This record gives sequence, structure tokens and C-alpha cells, in this order.
Amino acid sequence: MMDHALEVLEFERVLKRVAQRASSEVGRGRIRQLRPRSDAAWVEAELDRVSATMRFVDDGPTWSLGVIPEVRDELSHLTVDGAVLAPLGIYRLGVLLSSSRLLAHELQRREDPLPELCGITNSLAEDQ
Repeated sequence: MMDHALEVLEFERVLKRVAQRASSEVGRGRIRQLRPRSDAAWVEAELDRVSATMRFVDDGPTWSLGVIPEVRDELSHLTVDGAVLAPLGIYRLGVLLSSSRLLAHELQRREDPLPELCGITNSLAEDQ
């Protein structure tokens, strides 16, 4: 029954269109894997996050996140004792950290905090 309803609603087509707006391949993959949920608290929290993100984007329409490079292979490689990264891997991680810092700075400088995005903000790289 659920599969038929999702087909009628063109759920996969909608996910594909939303995924096209993601900043990274990892993000696109996570969006394409989404499925409807019936947990009202989870749905409400996600809708709050979407609303906060929309406010963030609307308040700074010229701001751009920048590049989010694919670094899963580099991070996986670093789990091996004694492993070292190739220069391109170091560069990709640097770009990711830079993008993370820019987003953290933009979120922290806001006059009106977006508590719905705290989980994201707390996981971003900051200058020490």
C-alpha cells in the first residue's frame, strides 16, 4: 500500500529534485534515501529545521556555502594506523574545513539565533 501511495505522489521524483539542490554528493545521497516517517516528534523537529534553514537562506540571499568536497575515502584511509594522505586529500579536507568555518561564522554572527540548527552548528569546525 505504501509503495503505491509513494508512486502516486511521485515521491522519488520529488526526492530527486530536492537532492539536486544539495551542496554535496553525500547530501544528495542522504536526501534520496529519505522515506516517510510517522513519528510526529521527529517530523516536527525536521520541519522546524527546514523552517530555520529557510530563514537563514532568506536573510542572506547572496551568501553561499561554497564547495563541499567528497572526503569519505580520505577519512576512511585515516582509520589505518600510520596512514598518510596524498596532497589532494589534504587539500579536500582543507576545503571542507574552510566551508565549515564559514558556515559556523555565519550562523554565530546572527542577531537572532537559530536554535533548530544548533546540532549542525555544534559539529562545525571553528578556529581555535
